[in-house]
Amino acid sequence: MFRWFFSGLLIFIMSFGPQAVLATPGDTLQSIASPFDCPQGLTFDGKYLWNADRKSDMLYKIDPKSGEVADSIPTPGYVVRGLTWDGKLLWCVDAAEELIYA
Repeated sequence: MFRWFFSGLLIFIMSFGPQAVLATPGDTLQSIASPFDCPQGLTFDGKYLWNADRKSDMLYKIDPKSGEVADSIPTPGYVVRGLTWDGKLLWCVDAAEELIYA
């Protein structure tokens, strides 16, 4: 019984690396500098991070491996406060206009 448990644990560690076992909630595994001065929202689309910036009024598409900005688009409103990805669309909340954009 124990042999199967430890064999499974060893396979898990080999598959996911030591971070999978050593990381606990709240641990920082990686950090990326924000592309501009006033980040207000962050989401992940499965491949890229998206960062909304209030000061530049831009949405930045960031490669999470390199931290490089892959693309950017203007925000649809003026006071962006949050982002989310639903698997198809990027959603953006604007506090000044009290609207949610897709």
